[in-house]
Amino acid sequence: MSDAVSIEEAAERSDLPVALTRAFAHLDPRALGIACGLTCGSWLMIATAALVARGGPNTGYHLWMLAQFLIGFEVSWRGALIGFLYGCGLGFAGGYLFAATRNALVLRFLRRAQRRAERESLGDLLDRLS
Repeated sequence: MSDAVSIEEAAERSDLPVALTRAFAHLDPRALGIACGLTCGSWLMIATAALVARGGPNTGYHLWMLAQFLIGFEVSWRGALIGFLYGCGLGFAGGYLFAATRNALVLRFLRRAQRRAERESLGDLLDRLS
Protein backbone atom coordinates (compact mmCIF):
# COMPACT_ATOMS: atom_id res chain seq x y z
CA MET A 1 0.00 0.00 0.00
CA SER A 2 1.32 3.43 -0.88
CA ASP A 3 1.72 6.36 1.50
CA ALA A 4 0.52 8.76 -1.19
CA VAL A 5 -1.88 11.37 0.10
CA SER A 6 -4.06 13.57 -2.09
CA ILE A 7 -4.01 17.34 -1.69
CA GLU A 8 -7.53 17.37 -0.28
CA GLU A 9 -6.77 14.66 2.30
CA ALA A 10 -3.63 16.49 3.45
CA ALA A 11 -5.52 19.77 3.74
CA GLU A 12 -8.30 18.09 5.75
CA ARG A 13 -5.74 16.61 8.16
CA SER A 14 -4.12 20.05 8.54
CA ASP A 15 -0.89 18.70 7.11
CA LEU A 16 -0.10 21.95 5.34
CA PRO A 17 3.49 21.20 4.25
CA VAL A 18 2.37 18.01 2.50
CA ALA A 19 -0.58 19.76 0.86
CA LEU A 20 1.56 22.63 -0.40
CA THR A 21 4.29 20.28 -1.63
CA ARG A 22 1.73 18.30 -3.61
CA ALA A 23 0.02 21.42 -4.97
CA PHE A 24 3.27 23.05 -6.07
CA ALA A 25 5.24 20.07 -7.33
CA HIS A 26 8.86 20.61 -8.35
CA LEU A 27 9.47 20.79 -12.11
CA ASP A 28 12.58 19.02 -13.37
CA PRO A 29 14.36 21.69 -15.47
CA ARG A 30 16.32 19.15 -17.51
CA ALA A 31 13.23 17.10 -18.38
CA LEU A 32 11.18 20.17 -19.32
CA GLY A 33 14.10 21.52 -21.34
CA ILE A 34 14.44 18.27 -23.28
CA ALA A 35 10.70 18.10 -23.92
CA CYS A 36 10.50 21.72 -25.11
CA GLY A 37 13.66 21.35 -27.16
CA LEU A 38 12.48 18.27 -29.00
CA THR A 39 9.06 19.82 -29.59
CA CYS A 40 10.43 23.11 -30.92
CA GLY A 41 13.05 21.39 -33.04
CA SER A 42 10.53 18.96 -34.49
CA TRP A 43 8.05 21.69 -35.40
CA LEU A 44 10.71 23.79 -37.10
CA MET A 45 11.99 20.78 -39.01
CA ILE A 46 8.48 19.73 -40.06
CA ALA A 47 7.61 23.26 -41.20
CA THR A 48 10.79 23.51 -43.27
CA ALA A 49 10.46 20.00 -44.71
CA ALA A 50 6.82 20.64 -45.66
CA LEU A 51 7.80 23.75 -47.62
CA VAL A 52 10.68 21.95 -49.33
CA ALA A 53 8.48 18.96 -50.21
CA ARG A 54 5.73 21.21 -51.58
CA GLY A 55 8.20 23.08 -53.79
CA GLY A 56 6.97 25.58 -56.35
CA PRO A 57 7.70 29.29 -56.63
CA ASN A 58 8.59 31.18 -53.45
CA THR A 59 9.34 27.94 -51.63
CA GLY A 60 10.80 29.55 -48.54
CA TYR A 61 8.72 32.71 -48.42
CA HIS A 62 7.24 31.93 -44.99
CA LEU A 63 10.51 30.95 -43.28
CA TRP A 64 13.15 33.02 -45.09
CA MET A 65 13.44 35.53 -42.24
CA LEU A 66 14.66 32.81 -39.86
CA ALA A 67 17.94 32.80 -41.80
CA GLN A 68 18.57 36.26 -40.33
CA PHE A 69 18.52 34.83 -36.80
CA LEU A 70 19.61 31.22 -37.23
CA ILE A 71 23.02 31.18 -38.90
CA GLY A 72 23.18 28.54 -41.63
CA PHE A 73 19.41 28.05 -41.83
CA GLU A 74 17.84 27.90 -45.26
CA VAL A 75 14.68 26.40 -46.66
CA SER A 76 16.17 23.09 -47.81
CA TRP A 77 16.64 19.59 -46.43
CA ARG A 78 19.94 20.67 -44.91
CA GLY A 79 18.20 23.72 -43.46
CA ALA A 80 15.53 21.47 -41.93
CA LEU A 81 18.25 19.63 -40.01
CA ILE A 82 19.91 22.89 -38.98
CA GLY A 83 16.50 24.24 -37.90
CA PHE A 84 15.92 21.10 -35.84
CA LEU A 85 19.23 21.62 -34.03
CA TYR A 86 18.53 25.30 -33.38
CA GLY A 87 14.99 24.50 -32.23
CA CYS A 88 16.31 21.85 -29.85
CA GLY A 89 18.88 24.22 -28.37
CA LEU A 90 16.60 27.21 -28.01
CA GLY A 91 13.67 25.11 -26.81
CA PHE A 92 15.87 23.42 -24.21
CA ALA A 93 17.12 26.78 -22.96
CA GLY A 94 13.58 28.16 -22.75
CA GLY A 95 12.15 25.11 -20.98
CA TYR A 96 15.07 24.88 -18.56
CA LEU A 97 14.89 28.58 -17.66
CA PHE A 98 11.11 28.43 -17.25
CA ALA A 99 11.28 25.43 -14.88
CA ALA A 100 14.18 26.86 -12.87
CA THR A 101 12.49 30.26 -12.52
CA ARG A 102 9.15 28.71 -11.59
CA ASN A 103 10.79 26.46 -8.98
CA ALA A 104 12.62 29.42 -7.45
CA LEU A 105 9.45 31.52 -7.28
CA VAL A 106 7.41 28.70 -5.75
CA LEU A 107 10.13 28.04 -3.17
CA ARG A 108 10.22 31.74 -2.28
CA PHE A 109 6.43 31.82 -1.97
CA LEU A 110 6.38 28.72 0.26
CA ARG A 111 9.12 30.07 2.52
CA ARG A 112 7.31 33.39 2.90
CA ALA A 113 4.05 31.60 3.67
CA GLN A 114 5.80 29.42 6.26
CA ARG A 115 7.43 32.44 7.93
CA ARG A 116 4.10 34.27 8.00
CA ALA A 117 2.37 31.26 9.55
CA GLU A 118 5.12 30.94 12.17
CA ARG A 119 4.86 34.64 13.00
CA GLU A 120 1.08 34.41 13.37
CA SER A 121 1.27 31.31 15.56
CA LEU A 122 3.92 32.98 17.72
CA GLY A 123 1.67 36.04 18.02
CA ASP A 124 -1.23 33.81 19.07
CA LEU A 125 0.96 32.13 21.68
CA LEU A 126 2.12 35.48 23.07
CA ASP A 127 -1.49 36.72 23.18
CA ARG A 128 -2.52 33.67 25.22
CA LEU A 129 0.35 34.15 27.65
CA SER A 130 -0.43 37.78 28.37
